[in-house]
Amino acid sequence: MLQNKIALIMNATTPFASAVARIFAYEKSHVVLVDEDMQKLASLEKEIIFLKGKVTTITMNFSNTDTVGILTSNLESTFNKLDILVSSAGTMTELKLLTDFHHNEWLNIINTGIIFHWTLLRSLDKLLKRSGNGRVIFGIIGDIPDQLHSPYIVVNNALKSLLHCYALENKHSSVKANIISLSKDQLSEQDENTQTSELLAEMFLDLASPKIKTTGQIYHPIL
Repeated sequence: MLQNKIALIMNATTPFASAVARIFAYEKSHVVLVDEDMQKLASLEKEIIFLKGKVTTITMNFSNTDTVGILTSNLESTFNKLDILVSSAGTMTELKLLTDFHHNEWLNIINTGIIFHWTLLRSLDKLLKRSGNGRVIFGIIGDIPDQLHSPYIVVNNALKSLLHCYALENKHSSVKANIISLSKDQLSEQDENTQTSELLAEMFLDLASPKIKTTGQIYHPIL
């Protein structure tokens, strides 16, 4: 289904992103794996190669949005297009009251969780349109308790709004953008249960399909 597709997977070493990488590689796409942890990337790369998949790994500092321009240039010079973008907010910070965050801590949360993703969409848009069937899939946490989780609430709501706007602006283009909203229980289960990660990855696979015509939707997996 994804033969010869170029799939960029951010935060690639998280359990669900790793499962997405494996299933995309199995479906014959070339997976470009981006993460801050070089050792975990190397381990995942070995897994993909063992599966006889095509893989490129890139180590990136997510707090520096300038690196997105370098990433885009590398993708353009190597592939001249991007078929699939998968990303998520990732792990941000310790839990504490909104008013207890230091100014620089909060700026870092906004930068890595929101501005980074806006920069991704802004920079990669032209490559996604060159695909002819560009697909953007964001993963968020859906059921967040109010108390002490302000960074996750702010970032997840911002990502939903960001992707909604992007999908609306691309409504008549070939690019389709959707969100998968994972529960805390699903995230906990995937840390301990490979099968859960694989089932979640199949939903990402479905939304990456060129046959998908829906856009701007939020999907809630039921496992």
